[in-house]
Amino acid sequence: MFTLEDCMKLAHVLAALLCSAALITSVAADPADDARRAKEIEKVREAEKAKRRAEVEAEREKAVRDQAELEPPVMVFNRLLNPVTGKDMGRCEQGSTYLYSTPGSAQNLFWVFDRRDSNIRFLYDTNARKPWEPSGPLFSVNGKILTRTAGADTEPEGDPGPSWTCELPGKGLGELPDWMNAANETLYASYEGGVALINNLTGKILWTSPGPSGSLLLTNEYLFSVGVTDGVVQLVARNSADGSQLWSAELGAGSAQPLIIGDTLAKGENAARQILTARVDGKTPSTRWFSQDGKLLAKIDECADQSFVDASRLLVLTPTRYAALNYDGSTIWELKRSQDNTAGEQWLFASGFAYRLSWDEISDSGVQVEKRAMFEEKPLWAATCKDLGVPHSKYWHRAYGQIRNDKLIVVSQGASGAFVEALKVADGALIHRWSTEEK
Repeated sequence: MFTLEDCMKLAHVLAALLCSAALITSVAADPADDARRAKEIEKVREAEKAKRRAEVEAEREKAVRDQAELEPPVMVFNRLLNPVTGKDMGRCEQGSTYLYSTPGSAQNLFWVFDRRDSNIRFLYDTNARKPWEPSGPLFSVNGKILTRTAGADTEPEGDPGPSWTCELPGKGLGELPDWMNAANETLYASYEGGVALINNLTGKILWTSPGPSGSLLLTNEYLFSVGVTDGVVQLVARNSADGSQLWSAELGAGSAQPLIIGDTLAKGENAARQILTARVDGKTPSTRWFSQDGKLLAKIDECADQSFVDASRLLVLTPTRYAALNYDGSTIWELKRSQDNTAGEQWLFASGFAYRLSWDEISDSGVQVEKRAMFEEKPLWAATCKDLGVPHSKYWHRAYGQIRNDKLIVVSQGASGAFVEALKVADGALIHRWSTEEK
């Protein structure tokens, strides 16, 4: 039987044993071994991360390659070429192997010279791989007779629509009525001396409005048109509901250009509004900007090929300059455009940026490219598409560019060869270049 003294001795022994075990454990736990094991574990983890990164990058590169294979072709002379991979995608058999091609109105359409007659150009559809065949027009004009054709290709599928004819008060103008109001129940037709509103279901004329009737432009309650009266171009704004004239303005002598409407912040306004751009070409060219209610906002004595408006400035591209202007027409900054007829140039505008391509049409100059933010004078980046290295001076080439999402495609077609470059729009870096050998 244990006495109290025996229990006390046993407790001391157990305590001593526990201290010894702790000491042994402390000695066995070598810090250097722990550090080595931690490094080995971290090394395995980093290897796994690197492997995953490589797999992700490989997947990304494959996606880029797959996407590049689907890039719509460009036309180089009569050749269809993938601009990113350089893959030859066939020929336009009707096209010339020597005369250059140029872009059409859509990304997949290109103007191509007929190989049998260099004076004839036709539109080639790179999607269909054949000359473009426009669908039958929904409306046609013969003298005063306006006809709506049932079942035209432009009609929604399954809805052939009605057919009818109506007699306009005057001879129908060359521009056919190919647009309607939002309800799709009425259309506006131009004729010599006025505009008519027609019921699109029956052909009944709802009203006629005398006055300038060219270049119709519809924006909700306003119907704009221009015309020449006694040698002077006039702009007229009508009420789109009843044809009554709301206001008019004389634009000067010359020929009227198509009207343009765009959303912008007008000077002194806090909200977006639509600005009307009216242009006159000829001996006394001009461009004027109006609010829809007829207030003249700005004007210049030049016919602007392109123009953009913000709250206090104009950005214009005219035959002589690319410039930012105040509303009073004074120049903030400008870049003079070359008047040399051998200087090739193209401007592209997309997503708030301006891209300028320039080259010399009678030498192997390559193509210089610049990107600018809208209303900014200094370029964000500049790049040079390398020349072919043609040794002689008797050389011509034509170039064109296309913006395709995150890429800028540059095509040069010359007497002794051609090249295609795909650049990143972000920084101008080269993605791919294809070129021919000099023949």
